[in-house]
Amino acid sequence: MKIFRKLYLLMSLAVVLPFASCSDDDNDSRFETIDIPSELLAEGIAVEPAGGITSFVAKSSVPVQTRVESADVDEEGKPADASWLTTSVAGDIANGYTVTVTTQPNEGKTARSAKVHVFAQNVARTVLVKQTSAYVVPEPGPDATIKDISAIDLVKLMTTGINIGNTMEVPSGETGWGNPKVNQDYIKGLKVLGFNAVRVPCAWDSHVTDKNKNTIDPDWLARVDEVVGWIVAEDMYAIVNIHWDGGWLENNVQNAYSEEINKKQHDYWTQIAGQLKHYDEHLLFAGMNEPGYNTDAQAEQSVQNIIKYQQTFINAVRATGGNNSLRHLVVQAPSTNIDLSVKDNYIKHMPVDPVSGKLFVEVHFYDPSDFTILEKDNDWFQGSRVKWFWGAANLVAGSDRNSTGHDENSVATQFAKMKSAYADKGIPVILGEYSSAIRANATPLDKHEASRALWNEVVTREARKNGCIPFYWETGGDISRTDGKAKCQYAIDGIMRGVQASAYPF
Repeated sequence: MKIFRKLYLLMSLAVVLPFASCSDDDNDSRFETIDIPSELLAEGIAVEPAGGITSFVAKSSVPVQTRVESADVDEEGKPADASWLTTSVAGDIANGYTVTVTTQPNEGKTARSAKVHVFAQNVARTVLVKQTSAYVVPEPGPDATIKDISAIDLVKLMTTGINIGNTMEVPSGETGWGNPKVNQDYIKGLKVLGFNAVRVPCAWDSHVTDKNKNTIDPDWLARVDEVVGWIVAEDMYAIVNIHWDGGWLENNVQNAYSEEINKKQHDYWTQIAGQLKHYDEHLLFAGMNEPGYNTDAQAEQSVQNIIKYQQTFINAVRATGGNNSLRHLVVQAPSTNIDLSVKDNYIKHMPVDPVSGKLFVEVHFYDPSDFTILEKDNDWFQGSRVKWFWGAANLVAGSDRNSTGHDENSVATQFAKMKSAYADKGIPVILGEYSSAIRANATPLDKHEASRALWNEVVTREARKNGCIPFYWETGGDISRTDGKAKCQYAIDGIMRGVQASAYPF
């Protein structure tokens, strides 16, 4: 039995070892049975954007075959499509095998590449094929003439706004969370619905091509520019921000001040402002999204860091000159929370804009949160319940799904704080986000829909009455992302009733 086992082991090694020497990346194979010019293996094949046919010769003692594999990944990190490249093989052992590579025109905005694996039995060689794109990142258009108007006067031109949520701010790419890419018909549809301002939450950190220099991919800058251009072309106003962006900024304000984070803030805003400075007053910049806040002993540190990073944002934008010398800028209250925004530790130490009258402050509103954002029962703590109904007229007798906190009077009280703290002092407010979740399983559904419509109406009305421009948070549930048409008309109607029932206090 021992002799048999030794013989079996030797036979296994004899079979396994040749295979172990072969892989998709084995141009250093120990078995020289395929001969391809070394410079081709090292440098690959460069193909023009128009595509075409090229070939090379592989010499082998046995017939060869080919296999094509993409060398790129898509926005979800999966192998990209490689059907743009095909191969064929002709020849013989004596004269070598001609591998013909056929590539289709590259009509995309970026270069692409694929691996051509040439193999004979258990030995492989890999040739990289790289195709450039004819696309040229467009230069920013000529600078429009920006009007030197105050933030208060700008507010009077904005009726109500909406967010393009869960799209441009997705770290893995614009479509990474299920929404299609923003298109021009969608933007036009938003205007038809009655919105004349659009907040564009953006990711930037995940679009960096050189982390040592904090260099943002020029294609991504151009893409944001394109979307902003569609908005402005409709005579609508746009806000571009640094959103959650993986949390590099807003998740770290609670920690010790970081010069690395501050440099990113400076470098990113220098590039964003430089790319978009050709727009007039229809474009605003917002330095953050929801900067974190510690309620414990680190609270004061959080506020101080928020102010420092916001000051860097202001300084970076102003330093780019041109239209950005008069650009309206938006700074965010701690956690974009109304109650925190009116505390002395922030309001008395706000960042300073060297240009007078161009500053906005931003808050968000999601009260009552068990009605607006709680996703499922017991999600926050044992006994927490999702609420379906809001507003006295919409409560259902005997239901445990009634939201009884933060009624209409409470909403009015909260926004009145913003008026006295900011609007009355010449600093208008951006209500950057507000919305309530769609509860498709709510029973009775008509009461839930009426609740959402009323909540939208009340928040919109009270925000505007108190000097806050409302921007509804929308992620594709209420409005179609293909054509901008309403999917939940009742929700949009609620917003527009709030607009009609209110006026800014300026």
